[in-house]
Amino acid sequence: MNMSNGRWFRRGSTIVIELTGKSPEADLSFELETSQPTVRRGSSGSAVKTLQAQLQALGFDPGPIDGIFGSGTDSAVRAFQRARGLGVDGIVGPQTWAALYASPASTPAPAPSKPSSPPLAGSWGGRTIHVTVPFYGYQTNDKAGCFRRCTEMAAAVNVRVGGPDVRIQVAVKEDTSGRVTIDPAKAREGVAYVDSQLSAGHPVCVGVSYTDASYNVDDITDHFVLITTRGTDAKRGVYYGYHDPASSHDWLGGDQNTANRFFFTAAGGLYRPASSAAPLGSTPYDVAMVRRNI
Repeated sequence: MNMSNGRWFRRGSTIVIELTGKSPEADLSFELETSQPTVRRGSSGSAVKTLQAQLQALGFDPGPIDGIFGSGTDSAVRAFQRARGLGVDGIVGPQTWAALYASPASTPAPAPSKPSSPPLAGSWGGRTIHVTVPFYGYQTNDKAGCFRRCTEMAAAVNVRVGGPDVRIQVAVKEDTSGRVTIDPAKAREGVAYVDSQLSAGHPVCVGVSYTDASYNVDDITDHFVLITTRGTDAKRGVYYGYHDPASSHDWLGGDQNTANRFFFTAAGGLYRPASSAAPLGSTPYDVAMVRRNI
């Protein structure tokens, strides 16, 4: 079985994982004893507790680490499998165990620096996409600046952002901190739409929630950003990079800043972790709606 940065294979009761770097010195090979059984929803015991701890370390929240494979663990497993390009079935067998142990734990995002050229991420599904869009940031005299800036950035590459009547409403409610509850079917529809538009060379405007407020038509969305990039982060899997007009500085608000990335939640939504390296970064962003292009 090939992996994104190497391969794994069975040797008796052992899994051998070979990770290949950019130089011979970076090549690694190590073995994992596969006494861990295949587990799935309804399983319980120490193997499930180990699974939950590893998922949590990788940024896929399974809920309580209690050794009980319930709905939270099932959602986290499926999100991990989706992010790593595995078959999404919620069953943790040798392939998923190998991917779990071959994945490094997540670390805080580094402070932003202005790169000399836009970085390209790794690949997802065999293809990385970066749509080049100019960055237009915050203007103090424009109270509707975030959405206006997003539409202007899209218009610069001949894309017209649709109104609320053509939105895909992902979030159905929010809590007092602005974290959302999503409609999983709408989340899948929204992600599929973003994928299709990026593949066609079009950016996509999305609404996000970061606080409990009622600014927009859904009474959930607080802010708008423009997705321009799809790739794979070695630590957290598939991501969607974006321009954030909450800053006037492209090195902070632009898609070159690695803190401006959405990752999958366990439920299948998209969120940006809280990060001091991102605009409005004291709280996470949850994608609440996707605005279709027209």
